[in-house]
Amino acid sequence: MPCYNKDRGYSPNDDDDDDDDEEKLSVDVWEERGYLTIRLFKGDKQVARWDDDEAFDMFRDGFFVHKSYGPKGEAELKESVAEYARSVGLI
Repeated sequence: MPCYNKDRGYSPNDDDDDDDDEEKLSVDVWEERGYLTIRLFKGDKQVARWDDDEAFDMFRDGFFVHKSYGPKGEAELKESVAEYARSVGLI
């Protein structure tokens, strides 16, 4: 389940404009040893964040996809994160 926190300013219902242009979405991934953080941004605003076990579970459960490395893998991951976020109403 995605972590969004109204106290920190990200909310599933915040939408400054009606244009859900895919180009405005970005995914930031940080990983080191057994730690993993995945963040979804719309423009410069963080929409969702998954950390450690929660992030790994998203891959294990098949919501996030990363089958290859390089630009193709980055595109797969971005699309799967965006697709999940749309399906649960985050964007």
